[in-house]
Amino acid sequence: MTTLAALPQHVAQIVGVSLGICFVGFGLLLLLKGPPSGTDRRLSARGTRLIAGIQLLLGVGVGAAFFFVDAEGRQRQAGEGHWGGAFGIAMLGIWLAVLGAIAAYNLRKFLK
Repeated sequence: MTTLAALPQHVAQIVGVSLGICFVGFGLLLLLKGPPSGTDRRLSARGTRLIAGIQLLLGVGVGAAFFFVDAEGRQRQAGEGHWGGAFGIAMLGIWLAVLGAIAAYNLRKFLK
């Protein structure tokens, strides 16, 4: 198995699932609403659906992949468990907040 940056296992899984949710959510928006207004509409409807479908598959793949990767490796600190220490949990919270802010900004821009 490969090691993924020595992240605690549960943290890596939450990161993967949150990225997958963003991919799938914006892929569904693209599939249902088409390209956002104010953008170049160079692609046909078929091309837009193709890109949205690829984005959906990519989101599902990213979300699932983190459950099949040994993120901790053998060097895990004793006593921290699969969540890491308090600092790791705090950094996860900050990362999720930043990802949520980016997604909210893009969603507001997309729905304009």
